[in-house]
Amino acid sequence: MILTRVLAWTACLSSGLALALLLLGIYGPGAIEDALHRGVVESVVWRPDSPPEVDARFRGLPDPNGLPDYFRVWAWNLTNLDDVRHRGAKPKMVEVGPLTYVKTRVKIDPMWDRRGRVTVKEVDTHVLRPELSGADPSAPLVTLNLPLLGVLELLHAVTDASPAMRPLLDVLVGVLSAWRDDHVDGLFMRRPMGELMWGYEDLLLQRLQALLGPDLVASTAVRLLHNDTGEEDVRANQVPCVIDTGWRPSGPDASATEPGPPGAAAGRRGGRGWRLGSAPADRFDEHRIWNIEVEQGWHEVTSWGPECPERVRGTDAFQFRPGLRRGEALRVWIAELFRSAALRYEEDTELHGVTLWRYKPDPREGEVDPCHYQTIRGLANVSIPSAVGPNGNASAPAAHGVPVLMSLPHFCLVDPSVTGALEGPACDPERHSTFIDVEPITGATLRAAKRLQMSSQLTDSARATLEPSIPTPLILPVFWVEEASQVSEPQAAAFRAKVYGVLGWSSFVRKWALPLAVASAAVGVAAAGAMAARLWAGGATPGPDGWVRLRPNRAAPRVPREAGDTGTLPGLIGGVDAATRAAESGQVGGAGVAGGVGGEEEGRPAEADGAEAQGSGGGLTVPLLGGGGGGDGAERGS
Repeated sequence: MILTRVLAWTACLSSGLALALLLLGIYGPGAIEDALHRGVVESVVWRPDSPPEVDARFRGLPDPNGLPDYFRVWAWNLTNLDDVRHRGAKPKMVEVGPLTYVKTRVKIDPMWDRRGRVTVKEVDTHVLRPELSGADPSAPLVTLNLPLLGVLELLHAVTDASPAMRPLLDVLVGVLSAWRDDHVDGLFMRRPMGELMWGYEDLLLQRLQALLGPDLVASTAVRLLHNDTGEEDVRANQVPCVIDTGWRPSGPDASATEPGPPGAAAGRRGGRGWRLGSAPADRFDEHRIWNIEVEQGWHEVTSWGPECPERVRGTDAFQFRPGLRRGEALRVWIAELFRSAALRYEEDTELHGVTLWRYKPDPREGEVDPCHYQTIRGLANVSIPSAVGPNGNASAPAAHGVPVLMSLPHFCLVDPSVTGALEGPACDPERHSTFIDVEPITGATLRAAKRLQMSSQLTDSARATLEPSIPTPLILPVFWVEEASQVSEPQAAAFRAKVYGVLGWSSFVRKWALPLAVASAAVGVAAAGAMAARLWAGGATPGPDGWVRLRPNRAAPRVPREAGDTGTLPGLIGGVDAATRAAESGQVGGAGVAGGVGGEEEGRPAEADGAEAQGSGGGLTVPLLGGGGGGDGAERGS
């Protein structure tokens, strides 16, 4: 019986386990992955009460386990100016650099509104790392005199609009042609690389501002790159950006607002009564995660013209929506181009054991585009927005300023006619292309290199004014930059443990739950079969209700008997019953039993009367079963 019970329990437990494993195999992986996705979404959405590590990531605070973000600058040095001027030689451009800086981008004063948008200002600082640099910031460079070029273009536009200004232009041309100092040489200049990048006061612009007024010469400070001096300066002078975090506040305080700092939209710093998990499950719009809506106070660029407004949209390539698909394009906002751009999937790559998807700019974005004044493939023309701002009047004379052309370094993907007119630039796609490596589960960028080159043009009007010996207009590169960052090995290890660990369990369940369910079911069936076999062998029969019940199959204890007697206790009991019924009916007298007893009482042993008894006063003898022996005994007893 013990073995039968063991088999029964085994069958029951195996069947239950098989059912549980079957359900786990069907629903488990999806449930695990859904839970992972919910956790990922909550970790890539910046909210007022985000965990400290999430808040620090979006603010841009330094991570003790992370690597610094590097900002590198290369400048182009024109080494044969005299030959270009007097002999018509191709400009020979030599790359100088890099100057390597550690860049920090810290967002300050975040405020959330009831739509889940955050308003922030950003402090950008650059700290030179001489040991990582390949150039001296004080080394002089020969390049285009961009501020003077801009003034000339502006003056030509003014005189074209007002012919009465022509005499003034002629006077200025004479002054500028004769102007020489340690830095200015016609439409070219010599400046230390560090000054050219981070700024200097231009003496010639000071003279022109005094002559023409601030309306035509707005500033005498010249700089190609920006470096913030501190938080107070940013708070006082910077217009905030607005970013859609993808969070949709809900709950009892969904309409609660708090006033923000001066210049910021009303918002909340955490809300009253809101806590993680109190809002419904649909409180996130994943497709809007980290989408820029307002850049430095403007939500669209209208200076491209009335027919070509460019709405601010896309991310800053820091974070995309989680759960990416290879076929979809990613859209980023590039402030330097005053445009958004599409990135397309290129290939899978890996960093510290984490699988990443590499995206690069879609080459179709660089095609000729009259809407954005782009006339050369791969060369974005941002002259007008740079001159009048994103919302300025593109037809005003002020729109004519410094020609600003943006491309990939070394004119990668630019029409070959541009590089054909120069010596020096040589595109290397591995070193000069822009890419981002995105982790597709979280949508987080774990490695990136943003590379942009700024060039300018020696236009026909400027060349005719100050450089008539140069026969053709030239497009000359000025400098290019690289912003590079990637996660460290400890950061990647933490990611693998959190995300890949959960996915490992999901994969294990997906692979083994159903086979284990089949194996468990097989064990249950085998145990049930063995139990059934034992039950049938032991005399089990189905009852009226269909259940199999076991009849006892125990051997009955034997009663002492004469030699040759094969009676058993049940048979003897049946014989007693039969004898009793016979006596009551008169077929066999009660003396048959009583005589046996009486004989004992009279001192005559039963054996003396010839009875085949083994006697007790009960008369339980084998002859009693047949009835005849009892009768003989009764007769002798009388």
